[in-house]
Amino acid sequence: MGGIGEGSIERLLSGPHSFNGKLRDELLNGELFYTLREAQVLIEQWRIHYNTIRPHSALGYRPPAQFAMRAKELERSMSFPTAEN
Repeated sequence: MGGIGEGSIERLLSGPHSFNGKLRDELLNGELFYTLREAQVLIEQWRIHYNTIRPHSALGYRPPAQFAMRAKELERSMSFPTAEN
């Protein structure tokens, strides 16, 4: 019998492994870094692409930044005014 969160623990636990595997497969295995600074720059460029442009299947084929922005919009639209607002 499946629940709402069925498989969510497995997805949560695979998150860092998935990121590390993608980093290794898509960048590290194909690069030879000559300096620490070169490695830092290229890894940061890859990380920015991974989080802002690259679609993720777990997020409905949207980049994490776009997914987070949409989640915040939905949260705002669903919130009720309070006495403080």
